[in-house]
Amino acid sequence: MQNLLKGVLFVIALNSCHNNDNVNNNNNNNKVTSFQLSEFQTRIFKVKANDTLDRYLNGLKELDSYLVDNQLHDSLYNLAYLYNVVPKNEEDSLALRLQLTRHAQQFNKINDYKEALKFYLLASGYVKDLHTDKYVWNIENRIGAIYARMGDYDKTLYYYKLCTPYLISNKDHSTLSRLYKEIGRTYMWLGNYDEMKKYYDEGISFGVLGKEYRGLQAIHEAYGDYFLNYCTEENKLINAYTHIRNSGSYLDSLDLDEDRLDREQSLDVLFGQYFDKKGEYDLSAYHYCKALENAGIIYTSPKSREIAKIYHKLAQLSLLKQNLPESNEYIKKGINKLLPGYGQKELPEVHEIDRENTFIDLLDVKSAYYHQLFEQSKDKILLDSALMALDIAINANDQLNKKLLLNNSKYLSVATNKSLVNKAITYCFEGFGIDPSGKYTDKARKYFDLSKSIIFLENQSRNSIRTMMSEEDKIKYDGITEKLLSLIDKLDENEDTKNIELDITGQSQLLSDIESKYQTQKVEMMPISKPYVEYVETDVDYYMLTNIGNHTFYRLGDRVILNSKISLVNKLLQKKESDSMFANLDTLCRWLLPLELENTPKLTIIPDGKLAYLPFDILRRDGKYLFENHIISLLFHYHQPVYDENKKTDPSMYILNPEYKKPEIPGYASLDRGSLTFLPFAEEEINQINPYFTDNDSLQQIVDFETLKEKVKMADIFHFAGHAIVRSDSAFLALMDAGQNVVPVFDNDIYQMTNNLELVTLSACETGLGDFKYGEGVKSLATSFLHSGSKSIVYSLWKADDQSTADLMGSFYKQLYEGKTKDEALHQAKKDFLVTGNPEQKHPYYWAAFVVAGDTSPIFEPGIKSIYYWAGGLLLLFGVYLFFQNKTKNV
Repeated sequence: MQNLLKGVLFVIALNSCHNNDNVNNNNNNNKVTSFQLSEFQTRIFKVKANDTLDRYLNGLKELDSYLVDNQLHDSLYNLAYLYNVVPKNEEDSLALRLQLTRHAQQFNKINDYKEALKFYLLASGYVKDLHTDKYVWNIENRIGAIYARMGDYDKTLYYYKLCTPYLISNKDHSTLSRLYKEIGRTYMWLGNYDEMKKYYDEGISFGVLGKEYRGLQAIHEAYGDYFLNYCTEENKLINAYTHIRNSGSYLDSLDLDEDRLDREQSLDVLFGQYFDKKGEYDLSAYHYCKALENAGIIYTSPKSREIAKIYHKLAQLSLLKQNLPESNEYIKKGINKLLPGYGQKELPEVHEIDRENTFIDLLDVKSAYYHQLFEQSKDKILLDSALMALDIAINANDQLNKKLLLNNSKYLSVATNKSLVNKAITYCFEGFGIDPSGKYTDKARKYFDLSKSIIFLENQSRNSIRTMMSEEDKIKYDGITEKLLSLIDKLDENEDTKNIELDITGQSQLLSDIESKYQTQKVEMMPISKPYVEYVETDVDYYMLTNIGNHTFYRLGDRVILNSKISLVNKLLQKKESDSMFANLDTLCRWLLPLELENTPKLTIIPDGKLAYLPFDILRRDGKYLFENHIISLLFHYHQPVYDENKKTDPSMYILNPEYKKPEIPGYASLDRGSLTFLPFAEEEINQINPYFTDNDSLQQIVDFETLKEKVKMADIFHFAGHAIVRSDSAFLALMDAGQNVVPVFDNDIYQMTNNLELVTLSACETGLGDFKYGEGVKSLATSFLHSGSKSIVYSLWKADDQSTADLMGSFYKQLYEGKTKDEALHQAKKDFLVTGNPEQKHPYYWAAFVVAGDTSPIFEPGIKSIYYWAGGLLLLFGVYLFFQNKTKNV
């Protein structure tokens, strides 16, 4: 075997030298020809047939080493087929796992992490027992680190945690300390600081136990990063400095000079950030340049993300110092470290961008560089260049987002998108001030589209494709989706499941295969044509776009002040206060709607930020509530699916009315729908609704989640009259089982359901409230139904009064039955309530909690019921006529 390899390697070396002499001008000197590899394959496969797999794999190891040592890197990419072998036993599997890892490491050395990931994942597939596999630190840990580079933090956590069984069972406290630092840092990126601190503190304990100075040094460094860049405490800079100094105190304890050099450059970057935040720019530059010098010694490859990141910091610092030429030079050097050979071009092409978030950082600074030049000269070309740099950054982030599977990582990607879009909208408004011709308004329209509901649009598109499928494909699609969600849950919960990611990839591909059959038939997403007002909350101001009137693009003002007004109104609503609330509603109306609305009977609001919690109905203008003259509905995005306009004459309705435990004290019951006590008016509500639907299914007591899923999937309308509970991290609908125990159906459960409902009505408390996801919107019970396929929803913004809710819902369905659109029906129900309701319940608290969002088209064909009434009346008259005719004849 060794003689054969030496012979093959000699031929390769000889041919390589020959190429150097004869084809140097064609840049072929770093390649092994396909003929040579084919010859190698033939010879080595003969050896494989007659020898052990272990010796065959050792031959591949020698070939890898030769190619890397002689810088024949291009030829590494032609060796994948040599690993198409099947291990015969456990020993073979372990040997193959090890060689796949070695092969992946060769790509690590040349900074091609995407190619390395392919072979690491193959190696991960051959693990037998994570409790006994000693290579987890070299394989699963590396996979986690690569996914962290790609921003896929859910997978990062999954693979990092696969390393823990072996390390814990072997009491490897030293390595556990370093691993827990990586896990804690990933939680920091995800914004889960409690989990971050838990892992950091446990990592420090393991480091002390194992005298692992690398781990202790790294965790103090990570704490420094947290206090510098993520913490909001007042003394964060003091804490940051303390941890950075503590981290530095361990440097002399590190064994290897390479480790020390690597840690020194990381600490210098943190010191650079620390002095930057203190405004001491010269000290900051000193530490960044020192970090750059050490990084140049460590990372000798022409391609280096680590060096690019330091150039990014220097470029940012130069902008702060108003040294624009220096900043631009650092930006170009950073891009050259990501794209060797990039040269002195101003901006990279979109197709040149790789799955690497450092590109986004550098392009963001490049945009700020152009913007500063624009501020000096007011040259629109420079402003356009700033927007172009942001466009490329947004596109790069979008490419990262498309590869993400789980929402935790997607939300982070969406937040990055939002920060870029906010800058673009700000720049557009500056351009609009110089050139109001429409150019910058059109650009703003594009950025407004990108400012919110990114994941929501993805899910809407997927749901629209499902509606086009044949019944056979729907069954297949739903089954695969169920399996995929189960696998994702295992990944999210970090279960030690072998090949889980390969299974996820396979199931995802099966879904894509079915979806591809219907791509040309999917529901088209169209911009709304009716009068609308759309808002975007940036880091500083609120902005507005509208199609009402001649002036369409507005900067509304400071977001902090506006948000405080909205919070105040909501507090006053809960207290049922009037005078102060009306004054603030007048102010908000002038602020948010600086428009002439006389000829706008219907108005669609697309909110952002805290505006999602504001009941626009009760804004006041000229002494009246806004809803008195305008029918208001909500959308969560400017583009909406175009649905089939054919309506059913008798849509099916699924009513869920859990019967909660009656109070032991006579006469006591819940006044609102935000606790878990008996609701005396919920049954009355159902009795008012029932007459309008002949095909409905009312459940009074018992239902489980699986039954709910099936019922919802088959219905056209789902009405829930019961309790909803909203907490800081989740929300749920409260169902009841046979033993009068609460069965919570969480927002995440609803999110993962499949439905094609025309309307969902959540007649419960605070179903529109929830966790606000920056760049996406509110994650609530209501939006979870929309994500899972519902076309429209009626939901509440505060704790709904039980009695008034029952009256409103009865009137709402009566209006729907008569053929009104959903927004018209809810609008009329509120008007009727104010006319006929209890005089003591005129305050908006009692009637304004519910809003309608989504497709507002009628549930019943307009006029169809009138036709039925006329037909029924004529039949009745004809029956009376026949009766009297018959009676006359008898006489």
